[in-house]
Amino acid sequence: MAKRKTIRAIFEDVENLTTEEILKSQALKDLLKIQVPVSILDAHKSKKQSAPIFEINSTDHYIEISKKDWIQALETCIIWYLETEEYEKCSKIRDIIEDLQKKPVKKINIKTENNGGEL
Repeated sequence: MAKRKTIRAIFEDVENLTTEEILKSQALKDLLKIQVPVSILDAHKSKKQSAPIFEINSTDHYIEISKKDWIQALETCIIWYLETEEYEKCSKIRDIIEDLQKKPVKKINIKTENNGGEL
């Protein structure tokens, strides 16, 4: 499987950017609702502990989501897609959440010697 390249988000005047401005950004919200599910799914398949969402400008600094926050981030994306009535995307994200919630199955191989007795 080819490695997915993390996208780069370009912020103007990043040094003076405030949290309030970031939270109000529709462009950032649109970026997140697309990239979060893709990045989390890729990280899950690669068995990573965090999902890189995007790189800030060309700084080698990334916005990442820790594995413990993946489900909450995906549920937020569902809410955003519900606002625009994009139900098919909600369904695909729900499938990712269900996959994340599956307990890994551990296979146990038991070797026995059968020397005429019962197992």
